[in-house]
Amino acid sequence: MLRILVDFYVKYSGTIVCTTSRLIGLEVEVDGGSAATNTPAVAGWDLVGDSSLVTGAEYVLSVPSTFDGAASRLRGLSEALVAEKAKVSVSCGFHVHVSAGDYSLDDAIRLAKTYDHFWTALCKILPKSRHKNAYCSRVPASKLNGKRLCGIFLLSELAEDRCQAKSSRLTSALSLSYLRCSKPEHRSVEFRHAGSSKNFHKLLGWTSLCATLTDGAKLGLDYLKFRKSLGGLVSYLDEVERQTGGDGLAEWVAWRR
Repeated sequence: MLRILVDFYVKYSGTIVCTTSRLIGLEVEVDGGSAATNTPAVAGWDLVGDSSLVTGAEYVLSVPSTFDGAASRLRGLSEALVAEKAKVSVSCGFHVHVSAGDYSLDDAIRLAKTYDHFWTALCKILPKSRHKNAYCSRVPASKLNGKRLCGIFLLSELAEDRCQAKSSRLTSALSLSYLRCSKPEHRSVEFRHAGSSKNFHKLLGWTSLCATLTDGAKLGLDYLKFRKSLGGLVSYLDEVERQTGGDGLAEWVAWRR
């Protein structure tokens, strides 16, 4: 288990502890600009084009990793982007894939409803550019049931691999399309809501939050017992951490608000 010190500001420091056993996949978008040094090669990351960015690209974690491994790779990427003065604009997103081979349809529905329940609170810790963004839109509450979600993400149609499953990948803040994969080890949920950043702490905390929400839904935690407010979100995350041995998200959310 990796304990990572997070320095928020001069008079405060916190620690993020994420004990999830799920594998993590990451995509960090950057603006390419005209200089090659804006997108340096970084160990553990593949640099690929992104159609949503005119001159940009995205760094994709080469291999899904444990949370500890992903944290280490994030630190390396952050340091490289800062050193090379890479550009990150409001057009850039940060996508987190969390493995969900153990998920049932009920788990997926619970996660979707949990995310919607805390939507306003989550927006408070994300850039305003991501609140009403066409690339990370909110799934209407009327569609958060098994039949509608299956229709939106084609969950009843198994895909041979992630490439085929991606065909039903929507630009929603939470995408369930990869749950279509026929092999459990290929299944994941994708969080598309966050904006990109060169700041290691911002990226790390959001990754932990996504993993914690995924674990919380699998645990069967009832989101309706928690207020929709930021305080309610913190209480929910605290409860998941209590059950899983994690720690630190409350302090991170307080820093991000």
